[in-house]
Amino acid sequence: MVEYVLVLGLVIVMLITMLPVLNRMSQSMIKVVADQVGNQANGDQEFGESGRLVHQYDTTRTNTNKFLEHQADVITHRYDDTISRESESLMNLGTIPGPPDR
Repeated sequence: MVEYVLVLGLVIVMLITMLPVLNRMSQSMIKVVADQVGNQANGDQEFGESGRLVHQYDTTRTNTNKFLEHQADVITHRYDDTISRESESLMNLGTIPGPPDR
């Protein structure tokens, strides 16, 4: 029983010492995403009640190839699976146009 308590204590101590690293890692990921998005022009738009999904198109394709190979009394089964998914959405966000920027 003492061994389990020691192992659990070591795991907890390791997690506590790793908290700053995990915190930096999550903050750096947030910064990368924010840098990719960039500054948003007219980011504070007003939205009306007319926002809706106008059109959505989803496609999923699945392809499976099965191969049977014989080499030196060894039979090998090989499977190659390919799955591709495409999605297209057209939305009316219901934004209310404001005055043009000058």
